[in-house]
Amino acid sequence: MEMEKKYINVGADLISVLFIVILSATLLLIVNLQRGELLIGDEAYYHLKIAESPLMTYDELSFSGRTHIFNAWHLMLNLFSKSFGMTLENASKILPMIFALASLVVFYYLLKKTGLSLRARIFSCIILAVSISK
Repeated sequence: MEMEKKYINVGADLISVLFIVILSATLLLIVNLQRGELLIGDEAYYHLKIAESPLMTYDELSFSGRTHIFNAWHLMLNLFSKSFGMTLENASKILPMIFALASLVVFYYLLKKTGLSLRARIFSCIILAVSISK
């Protein structure tokens, strides 16, 4: 009897997480499609330019040039685009969506660890998903 109850709880959690991920992915895709060719963020095109050669030490294209400080985001964009054979523009649209969905799953399980009810966890994740997709 205990074993069956444990499997039911795992199934309810899995269904809840899948529901949240599907709903959030839909919201993120709608927002991304409305933007068209525009990238997300204030410095998206700077990150795109640096991701072309992420291990550079000096940025000549900035006004008067400047020393470039390594940022792992540029390397991740470059590796992600090369690994899946896509352009850097597409990688810089898809990778933030993947991280957003992953953060929702982590947030859900952190809320579960605090002892919140299933309904409260789902509503909290929906609120986070709406705030991510702004």
